[in-house]
Amino acid sequence: MLLAIDIGNSNTVIGLFPLGEKACGKPIDSFRTETHRKMTADEWGVLIQSLLSHSPSRSMEIKSLICSSVVPSLNQVIAEMAEKYFHSPVLFVSHRSDTGLVFKYPNPSEIGADRIVNAVAVDVIYGGPALIVDFGTATTYCALSKGHEYLGGVIAPGLSTSMEALTAKSAKLPSIDLERPESLLGKSTVHAMRSGIYFGAIYALEGFISQLREELSFEDAQVIVTGGFSQLIRSGTEAIDFVDPQLTLKGLEILYYKNSFSQTGQDLP
Repeated sequence: MLLAIDIGNSNTVIGLFPLGEKACGKPIDSFRTETHRKMTADEWGVLIQSLLSHSPSRSMEIKSLICSSVVPSLNQVIAEMAEKYFHSPVLFVSHRSDTGLVFKYPNPSEIGADRIVNAVAVDVIYGGPALIVDFGTATTYCALSKGHEYLGGVIAPGLSTSMEALTAKSAKLPSIDLERPESLLGKSTVHAMRSGIYFGAIYALEGFISQLREELSFEDAQVIVTGGFSQLIRSGTEAIDFVDPQLTLKGLEILYYKNSFSQTGQDLP
């Protein structure tokens, strides 16, 4: 079995894939947990093993691991965990990995591993030109050309980040769960907050997509979205072509087969 780990600033997503001659394109099982920055290798090992114990594939041995991480302080911890609990090195994704992409970016090392993985997944599964939107701690937009070129993107505050900032800086505003409001015009404080965050995200999405299409001459570009709020946002706009909640995990599996596993564990971005 291949264990794919996507470490984000807020959440870590874990996927299980069968090992074979090529990517299967869909995890057998997946799990989402909060990203714990201060956990030790042992604590990560126990957590992952506990999650895997609830999988139908729990009896199958983990033989390989691949990881994308935007929390560099956890990379060595995850590497130690993998050696101790799964007796395997980890392939860490970076701009130096064999991605099949051409980075039209002055300093590719600045590109987050999650954005690279998403771009690889879209390039293989959907093809370019494409605009990729990931609704995570930050909302990121990435542009991919038909010629497998990663052209750059936009980084904006994420929905949960915006909500937290709003309540932290405003004494009278309560913490809320994000839902689609019944109307744009709020009839209560909670309604008004939900409207601002929800429709603000949609109008930002539609605006960014429109301007990126114009700037890049991407009239025929597909728009693929992923991330925790992707389904919620999809319900309020026609600007999205595909929602793929497991895009990053799929990209990790693709990258595993693109890269020589003999080199894993040597790249800790």
